[in-house]
Amino acid sequence: MKNITYLLGAGASCQALPLVNEISGRLGSMINQLSQEQFQLPTKKFRNIPSSMTQRDWQRNLIFLLTTLRDTLEKSKCTSIDVLAKRFYIKNQKQTIVSYGLIMLFIWEQYINHPDTRYDTFFASILEPDLKLPNKIKICSWNYDLQLELAFRNFVDDLVPIDDVQQHLDVTHKFQVKSVRSGFNVFKLNGTAAMRDKNNKYIFFPEFTCSGLRIETIQEVVYYYAKYLSESFDTNLFFAWDKTIIEEKQYSNVIGQISETNVLVIIGYSFPFFNRLVDRAILGNLKSIEKVYIQDKNPKGVSERLEAIFNHNAIPEMIFKENVDQFFIPNEF
Repeated sequence: MKNITYLLGAGASCQALPLVNEISGRLGSMINQLSQEQFQLPTKKFRNIPSSMTQRDWQRNLIFLLTTLRDTLEKSKCTSIDVLAKRFYIKNQKQTIVSYGLIMLFIWEQYINHPDTRYDTFFASILEPDLKLPNKIKICSWNYDLQLELAFRNFVDDLVPIDDVQQHLDVTHKFQVKSVRSGFNVFKLNGTAAMRDKNNKYIFFPEFTCSGLRIETIQEVVYYYAKYLSESFDTNLFFAWDKTIIEEKQYSNVIGQISETNVLVIIGYSFPFFNRLVDRAILGNLKSIEKVYIQDKNPKGVSERLEAIFNHNAIPEMIFKENVDQFFIPNEF
C-alpha cells in the first residue's frame, strides 16, 4: 500500500454544509427558523450559566449576531465570507463577528442536517476490525466542520463525546499543537468550528445529542452560545492568513507527516489564492509524490492551479475524477 494523503476542501462537505457563496442565504434561513414563534425558548435561565439572561434573551442575542453578520456581508458586496474576513484582517479590525457567526452557523447546520453521507461510506471502506484506521492514510482538511468526527461517531456510539472521537482520529488543530503519532492522522488547517478555553488546554464541543429542527435542538444550540459568551471562550476557527508561531508549528507537523506521500487525493478543493502560501509550504515538500487524483466537477481548473503550487519541476501524473457521488479511494490503497 502506498502512502496516501487526502486534501479536503469545502466541496467535500457540500451535501451537508453551505459553500462560501451560500453562507448569506443559510444565515437568513437560520435567523428565520430561530425567530419562529413555536421555537421561542422559555423566560427562565440556563442551568450552570453564570448570567442573569434568560434562555429567550440568549436566543435573541444569537439572532442579533447572525443578522449583523448577514447584513454586514451583504452590504460589503464581498464575494464570500472569506473575503469579508480578509478585509477585516487588512484593516486591523476584529474578525470576531465572522468567526463567532460562522461557528454558530456550522453548529446549527450540523444539528439539523445529517453528516454528508460520503464520509460515512469512506469510513466504512477503510476501517478495519476494532475501529483500526489504516496507518498509510492521512487527511489534511481546510474545512472547519465536524463532518469527519460525526461520521466516525456513527461507527462507535452516537453519545461518544466529540473530543474522544478526535483523539481516536488523532486530529490536530491550529491551537492544539501536539506530538503527532505515526499512522492515521487528521490535520485541520483552519481549526474547527468550536470554542476553546483561553489557555488552549481543551476545546468545548456541542453535545449533538438531538437532531432535526425542534425546540430541543434550538435549546442545545443556544445553550452552547450562552456558555461560550458567559465563560469567555475563544474561537477555534481561523484563516490561513492569520499567522502565529503556533500555526507555524502545526504546519511543520503537517509537512513532516505527509512528506513521504506517494498518492495525493484532492476532493472539493479549488486552491484559492488566500491559501497559496500554506498550500505551497505543504505540497511543495511532497518529495515522493507519484500521482495526484483530483475529484471535482471541474478537475481541469483545479489541476491548472495545482501545477503552480508544486515547487519542484517534476509535475506528478494527474488523474481526473468527475464523479463526486462518493469519495474516491485509489487502487493504491
